[in-house]
Amino acid sequence: MALKLKALPKQRPVKDIRKVLVVGEIFVRRDEYSVSTLVDHLTEWGILVKISGLSEWIHYLDYMRKFNLKNEFAKKPLWRRTLSNYGLKLGLLNAEFAWKHRVQHRIDDMFALSEIFPVGPSDMRSIMRRAHEFASEHFETEATLSPAVAAEAMESGFSGIAIISPFACLPGRLIEAVYKPWAMARNFPVIALENDGNVYPPNIISKINIFSLNVSSFTPKTGK
Repeated sequence: MALKLKALPKQRPVKDIRKVLVVGEIFVRRDEYSVSTLVDHLTEWGILVKISGLSEWIHYLDYMRKFNLKNEFAKKPLWRRTLSNYGLKLGLLNAEFAWKHRVQHRIDDMFALSEIFPVGPSDMRSIMRRAHEFASEHFETEATLSPAVAAEAMESGFSGIAIISPFACLPGRLIEAVYKPWAMARNFPVIALENDGNVYPPNIISKINIFSLNVSSFTPKTGK
């Protein structure tokens, strides 16, 4: 299948196209109706949109399972640690996570071979090493995960980040509050949108167009 997709005619190689990663509140970004206006406008500018996948959240939940297990073990008195089955639990988690990442990498490699779909950040250990730049690992929410993913993407070949969330969504506004100043300090293109089910008014469309212009003129960093 990947080779068939690779054979499709293209105007330009994907590696030469500016790419935007959509992060934010997981249910909205996975809803086609909510992101279609943004995707359509960016596409008109010749920009390729990558929406963070559901697997990102799965890997994050797995990471937090291991993180919480280690914290729980560290809080136990020494005499209880020797009686716990911490080693067995940790070993089973590591085996489960290794299998999931192996499957993820196989999927990523297949999509990369097609030369059509950009691959976003997927190594949760690498992503969460950046969490302290924005929040804390103890703060279990999209406001910890999405900024770290966005930062990783901007240093891996992406040219902009779009943060999308429901109207007046607290996690969405937290993501914007912690990531946007970080991005602006580095002149990284970023836009934050709230979707309430209605058509975007002209001022928001203008905002999207300005973002598109900034993405088009941005020189992305080469992938890691």
